[in-house]
Amino acid sequence: MNHALMRQLPVLFLSLLVPFFPIAAAEPQRYQFSERASVIDARARAYPEIGFLLEKDGKPADVQHASVDTRVAPQGKLVIWLMAHSGPLFERVNSYGLHIIRVHYANGWFSKRGQSLRLLTQVLERLNSFVCHIRT
Repeated sequence: MNHALMRQLPVLFLSLLVPFFPIAAAEPQRYQFSERASVIDARARAYPEIGFLLEKDGKPADVQHASVDTRVAPQGKLVIWLMAHSGPLFERVNSYGLHIIRVHYANGWFSKRGQSLRLLTQVLERLNSFVCHIRT
């Protein structure tokens, strides 16, 4: 895993919060934002080896979404959604007075790491079985 990428993720999270601060004085309504991670932070780059892409089939793949509804009493909490963007879900979360963001992050490594962990678990289980057999 590239540790430089992991260090950059907080920058992507926090940079999405900046648009929320001037909203309090504006007309109460539901605000929706979307922006590419590569626009928010020019240091963002693709890591194809783990499925982290900025573009796929000529289309942006690094779009991040955020929304807040200032007509609803705020709960003072932020939901960070790590799955695919869903407009109706964001609207529902906003109706509870919560802010929500969906960030583009390197989630492709989970499945790759999962396969490695399963293989390692199988090897360790066999080794443990072998060691237990030798002891008896």
